[in-house]
Amino acid sequence: MLPVAACNGGGKLSGLYCARDRKALARGRRLVTLDAYPDHGEAYLNTEYAAKIDRRVGYLTPDLLTNDPLQSYDFIFLDAGHRYAEVKHDTELLLPLLSEGGYFLWHDYANWGRFNKLNGVPEYLHELSEGSGLPIARISGSGVAIHCPAWASSKRAVYLAALEDQNAASANDPWSVGSARG
Repeated sequence: MLPVAACNGGGKLSGLYCARDRKALARGRRLVTLDAYPDHGEAYLNTEYAAKIDRRVGYLTPDLLTNDPLQSYDFIFLDAGHRYAEVKHDTELLLPLLSEGGYFLWHDYANWGRFNKLNGVPEYLHELSEGSGLPIARISGSGVAIHCPAWASSKRAVYLAALEDQNAASANDPWSVGSARG
């Protein structure tokens, strides 16, 4: 599991995703965290899980990922820079690390920041999905987008059924939209 956060005191969602996987840590799995700020993400330091957490501090660069084999992560949660170029940079570095059956989640797949260009998450993910055929979906009722490499092949039917259910649900409500930016 690899959560990436560039939070400076505000958002706590990355920590929630990490906390939910404590059972996996108890089963011998490891958690790698990337935090931009050294004073963020220290809550687990004096816990039974501290020895199973590889905490890396700094901005996301290839150097931080040097020892991580391709397709070595089952779960990647990206909640870092939101501008288009930042999301593109981070996604391109992290996607090759995702296992075939793993999940990649992007936080802030939402409408805020469209006009002032502060949030380019939806635009980049739409471009990535349309340009490469990468299956990406919005988790209904959230500001989170999700991708699983298996959705492009062995689990394609699961992906298409989920999109169908989501589109059917939003078709019944004229006030809801099936994507963050239509």
